[in-house]
Amino acid sequence: MNKFALNIPLNSVSFGQVSIAICREIYRRGLAPCIFPIGNVDLSAQKPDADFQLWLQSCVNKSHKTHNRNDTSVKLWHLSDLLASYSKEQIGITFLETDQVTDHELNVINNQKVMFVTSNYTKQVMEEVSAQNVKYLELGFDKDNFYDTKKSYLNPDTIVFSLFGKAEPQRKRTLKIIQNWVKKYGNQREYVLHAAVYNVFLKPEDNQALLNQAFGGVRYWNVNVLPYVQTNVEYNEIVNSAGIVLALSGGEGRDLPVFHSVGLGRHCLALRAHSYLDYLNDENSVFISASSKIKAADGMFFHENSNFSAGNFFDWNDSDFGDACDLVVKRYKSNRINSSGLLLQNRTYKDTVDQLINGLE
Repeated sequence: MNKFALNIPLNSVSFGQVSIAICREIYRRGLAPCIFPIGNVDLSAQKPDADFQLWLQSCVNKSHKTHNRNDTSVKLWHLSDLLASYSKEQIGITFLETDQVTDHELNVINNQKVMFVTSNYTKQVMEEVSAQNVKYLELGFDKDNFYDTKKSYLNPDTIVFSLFGKAEPQRKRTLKIIQNWVKKYGNQREYVLHAAVYNVFLKPEDNQALLNQAFGGVRYWNVNVLPYVQTNVEYNEIVNSAGIVLALSGGEGRDLPVFHSVGLGRHCLALRAHSYLDYLNDENSVFISASSKIKAADGMFFHENSNFSAGNFFDWNDSDFGDACDLVVKRYKSNRINSSGLLLQNRTYKDTVDQLINGLE
């Protein structure tokens, strides 16, 4: 196999988690590419692994001394910064959350040797504007960070829902989901919602203001708004503590918390749209159909008529939420383990890295 380099984030955010999982598989194969980190290297969220950390540091340390621009590099990052490259040829990996590709994005895509995306819907959106060399990259189940804790967390008669991802009222529909859940189950003892929705890009008071808006001034004692956690061990505890995960975001490149929740046998109430359809189906999830689209313009991460991340998100009808909840609760009561969901653990980062290596050739 030809030599290659990695230009990737190595930290605790979602991009970084994928990058580290890819690195672990490359490390297990005995390979040692040059690695150019994007931003600071921070493995504090990971379980300590001295040998892996030494390998990673060695790959980083040698990069400027040994890398040759004739060696293909693999860069995992936002489309807006994928033109910059350490090599003459670059393989890109990106996550697109809207339904459109701008002229700027199309040029970036077509400048990659291969453009890998983690959603077949994204692949379709790119190919509709004649983007070249776009391929779907199947991400694996991260067994290093997500596993069954075999613990009991609440009264067995309590049904616990979970909601993940940073609070974004527009794209992730965070407020809408919470509002519909408390309308259905608010202050009912047999139901609990764990909301792990802290947005690290907002000030604490702004996070609280968003939640206050969702609750409409009412105190719901069966909604646990969880603080931001620093490690994947803690995050895995949150995933394990619930029986049903809510997957109703209007736009996702993957939604790793949902993928791992269902892979650990949690039931799922999902939107029938975008990347969810790559791993959710009628056997492992109860679906709500998308009803319309809304403009991707939240004034924070998405802006109308922007050169990047422009377009629309999917939306769904409030009236469909209650009936779908009844169906997923019925499934949960029938069998607390989502047996079909467990099959997602068969998807591995070995397969992911195989795809990347094939792209190098």
